Amino acid sequence: VDIAENIDVNYDDRSSVNNSTDDIIVVSFYLPINACKNNNDERWRLDIANEPFYHALTSIINSNENVNIKNIKWIGLLKNESKISSNEIKEELYDKLKTHYNMYPMSINENLYKSLFTLFNYHLEPLIHYVTTPDIITDIKTYEGLFASYRAFNELIANSIINLLSSTRSTLIMLNDYHFFFVPSLLYSMLNTFHREETLQKISIGRFVHCPFPSVDVFKKLPYREEILQSMMNCAVIGFHTYYASQNFIRAAKVIIGVDSASTLQGDIALTYMGRKLIVRVANITPEPSMLYREIETSEFNSMVEAMRKGIEEKFVFVSIDNMQFMSGISMKLIAFQRFLSCIDREYISRIVFLLYIRMSSDDIDANGNLILSSEQSALLSNIKSLTKQITDEHGDVLRLEIK
Repeated sequence: VDIAENIDVNYDDRSSVNNSTDDIIVVSFYLPINACKNNNDERWRLDIANEPFYHALTSIINSNENVNIKNIKWIGLLKNESKISSNEIKEELYDKLKTHYNMYPMSINENLYKSLFTLFNYHLEPLIHYVTTPDIITDIKTYEGLFASYRAFNELIANSIINLLSSTRSTLIMLNDYHFFFVPSLLYSMLNTFHREETLQKISIGRFVHCPFPSVDVFKKLPYREEILQSMMNCAVIGFHTYYASQNFIRAAKVIIGVDSASTLQGDIALTYMGRKLIVRVANITPEPSMLYREIETSEFNSMVEAMRKGIEEKFVFVSIDNMQFMSGISMKLIAFQRFLSCIDREYISRIVFLLYIRMSSDDIDANGNLILSSEQSALLSNIKSLTKQITDEHGDVLRLEIK
């Protein structure tokens, strides 16, 4: 197993950093390091993913000499783990993640992963993004089973966090996105059960929601909405990308569980529930310059740019980069582009080109590099190709489609 070279932090030179009195535990669904297989020698390696939050965190570490990298731990799933057939290699990967990067991979069985995948991709994400709302009468039994898996996963995460807590140092726990709604309440409940009151006083939970938060009318359609909000109230700070999302959350908390709100001197909103205060903030997490600079210097990027430039000189260029999933709205973009072309003069069409890049997840590619598409993805791909053919047949070479 080879370790990653494209890192922004020197994990091994820990003596040059001042000792910090606090620990930070970051929790995300996937670790910011992927397991990849070399094509030439069949060896596995660990590569840093282009994860904006990871690069934002490492930027803070590099600019603050009081932050010690060895006090930052990361919990999550190792991407592509299911493709590793050798338990010996898997254990070696786990060991290197812990010793080199302070990252603690979670291992879950295939059935639990499939349940989580179904809940996230076909229920929570569409609801959060206003694409659809669940029919409670027909879906309630489905939701019960899926949320049982969700709770079990959150319990595993909470247990992993407890195992990393220090009895002598304070700990900031940073939860990312909607995968861990139940973790705050489970964490406090477990610590109370284990009679670790001294640890309770030394932890603080933060959460950043990387996706929109739906309006209260939509959120009220979600089963376990009260439990989700009550668990979120155990956080000290919750961050949102937009003011609109933060206001939706505050409104839902007021209507559904009856919280009180007030402005702070710093301009934040403080929610009060059961004697506990929660700060709501709006902040953006964007790609770090170091990540962008590293990417644009690679030969792969420059080759891609050269390929893009061929045949598009002096043209109006539309570019879209999307994941192969229904939520990306690829079909809607193609329909909109088709309608746009039908509304403009023919003389301008030859000066227009639409570059559409569709990214496949590593979960959709087997060990031999072949695509593994679900029935929904197959139907989506068929629809995309059909729309692409309609556009090119009617308007000529105005669309480039690339799937990789």
